[in-house]
Amino acid sequence: MSLSYSRKLLDEIKAAQKKWQENVEQAIAARSERDRRFTTVSGREINPLYTPADVINQEFERDIGFPGEYPFTRGVQPSMYRGRLWTMRMFAGLGTARDTQPAISPSRERRSDRAVGLPLICPP
Repeated sequence: MSLSYSRKLLDEIKAAQKKWQENVEQAIAARSERDRRFTTVSGREINPLYTPADVINQEFERDIGFPGEYPFTRGVQPSMYRGRLWTMRMFAGLGTARDTQPAISPSRERRSDRAVGLPLICPP
């Protein structure tokens, strides 16, 4: 099941993208972007804009997939987190890095693949 777009549509999008890029360059000339290069946490470069031309050779099931199924681009929950809320986990240290180390070490020594839960202690 590959994605398909007409050549006419792709040409129209390319022309519109060229105009858009000119507007972006004017905006950047007035005020530069905060970073020269934007990347994922894996170091892959992130383009400023993605269009159907970027996914022309993608196959839906192989590259995008369904929620809860490989390649997990839509999350690990089949219901897309409609039944179970997305959880955000944050790390709060216990003072300095040296103070925090003893709290984390036991879990690391057991080579636990589970998240380390540290209580957040707030001053009164």
